[in-house]
Amino acid sequence: MRPVILATDQDADALGLVERELRPRYEADYRVACERTAEDALERLRDLGTGEDVALVLAVLRMEGMGGVDFLSQSRPATTEWLNYREPR
Repeated sequence: MRPVILATDQDADALGLVERELRPRYEADYRVACERTAEDALERLRDLGTGEDVALVLAVLRMEGMGGVDFLSQSRPATTEWLNYREPR
């Protein structure tokens, strides 16, 4: 199964631009997923099957509800495996 690239942005136009850039470049090797809220993006990460890898998570810093920093801090435990992830020393 291809690793996932996940992007989240509440601005539909901006998210559409990101998706239009990512899909043609990376879809052959990665599954590209886009969500409009941080909460939906976390749910998407939780729904990944065991052994599915996350290659990249993109988030806008300021969003209504959960902001980008909170989303990113909560996104790590939402998945079981990460590509190239290294614990801080």
